[in-house]
Parts: sequence; structure tokens; C-alpha cells
Amino acid sequence: NAGPISMEKNANGLQVQTTVQDAEGTTYHLKRTVEPHSHDGTLLMRLSITADRDREIYHLPWVTLFPGFTTFGERKTQAIVSGVEYLEDEPSSSEADFNAEQAERRIVDDYKLTLPMMALHHEGHYMGLVWNRKDHPAAVFDSPDRVFHSGAHLMGLWQPGTGDLRMENQFSVLGTFTLNQDVPLQFEVLLIGDEGKSIVNAIQHYVALRGLPELPSFEGAFELATRLLAGGWLDSGVHEDGLWRHAFWGDSFGPIAAADAPVYMRWLAAHTNEPSLADRLRQGAEKGLA
Repeated sequence: NAGPISMEKNANGLQVQTTVQDAEGTTYHLKRTVEPHSHDGTLLMRLSITADRDREIYHLPWVTLFPGFTTFGERKTQAIVSGVEYLEDEPSSSEADFNAEQAERRIVDDYKLTLPMMALHHEGHYMGLVWNRKDHPAAVFDSPDRVFHSGAHLMGLWQPGTGDLRMENQFSVLGTFTLNQDVPLQFEVLLIGDEGKSIVNAIQHYVALRGLPELPSFEGAFELATRLLAGGWLDSGVHEDGLWRHAFWGDSFGPIAAADAPVYMRWLAAHTNEPSLADRLRQGAEKGLA
């Protein structure tokens, strides 16, 4: 049973509240506030749910949006889910680059996301969602929407996220999480949108809000990297007697002369601290140039 919805405007924005009662008599209080962010073209949405007794929750759809609904429909100029999808006006989760299992990218594992953002661009405008990675929601994206068949696109942030309770690309879940009595469960998300020539403007919007992640640092990483790259140019299947393949995949790519290989090998020879590896790299580069 759902109670009345109250909507209140104030100096900061808009607040919407309601209560819902389940079949066992538990009452849930739901609240959503939307207010302008200090950065132009950005809205801050805060959501919370509170129950009057401990409950086990299977599915909590914090945000579900259908960009294009009743307007531009299933069309788009570009779309992005950072690290996962970079699209023109083409279907997401396509098999153009992957087989059927790998192509499924509607809910991906969090580690595949380079940035916690998704966005859609169409005819000079973009909109998107930005969230806090620590909240670990399931990032749901389908363009066009083939989940709810809305005739638009699908963007969602749901709980639980991928992990122990949800497998990658599974809309059903494996178990519940606890909502403790009278303890609000809260979630924040930024809605971004503005004019822009391409989806790049949405990425720039994210960077202006959050900056870029710090570069990882590993002890001995540089020398390990030079050794790995040297092994690729010298000892992998792409190299054959002073010639190099574009990639090693059976007989698909034949070895040819390649000017970039000696350039990189000479650079590596000058930067490795292993004299024997430096000698091999210089000799390999000279053979390639010859």
C-alpha cells in the first residue's frame, strides 16, 4: 500500500516523500531531494529509504531513467559507459567486437568501469549520471532499452551491485542485504546535462566535477614494464626475424617491416637497467632497420 506523495519546493530545490507498506505491515519511508550543484549543468539528487523494522531487501532501484522517452526515442548521436561502451548510433552490447557472452554489457562488474559515469548525447545535448564508487551500485545501461521496451534508452543505478549478491549481467539476484530498523539507507547521484558537440563534453563535465583518478604506483613498475615490452618486441609471436606482425592470431597477420618497432626498442634499450637486455634490444632494432 502506497501513501500520498508530498512534494515541497524550498530555497535549495525540491523534496519528495512518501510511505509504502508491504504485505507484512512494514512501513518504508522514501525521500528524494533534488537541488542545484555548484557546477553548472549539474543536479545533486539525494535518496533515502527507512523501514520501521529490520528487513531483507532483494532489489532497490535507486535511479532508473529512460532518456529519449516520448522525445527522440531510441536514436542517439553517441553514448558512453566509461571503460565498457563507447557508441555511435548503434546498439549497446553488440557482437561487433565480442562473442555473444562477452558482448553482454548491461550490468558489468565494477572493476571494468574506468569512471563511475554513464552518459548519452543526441543532437547537440548530453545527459548522464555520476555516482560515488564506494556506494557500489549495479550500473545498468541499455541503448536502446531492450529490458523494459520503453522505446527509449535505459540508465539505472540499482542495489545490490555486482559481487556476492549479483552476478555480472544478471537482473535477478542471489540473496538479500539488510535494511536495519529506523536506520536510513542513503544514496547520492549527480545528474549532468548541457549543450555539447559530442559525448566528449560529458566526459569533460565529469572531470570538472571529480578530476581524474590517481595514477597507480607499484614498486619496480617501470623496470617491470620495460622488461615486459621488450619481451613483446623480441620474444613474442609478433616478432619474426626482424619483421613484426600487427597481432599474433594464427596466420591472420603476416610479418612485415615496421619502423615503429626499432624506435620503441631503441627507447627501451636506453631506459632498461639490464645491460644484456639493452644489447638484445639494440641488435633487434638494427636488424629491423636493415
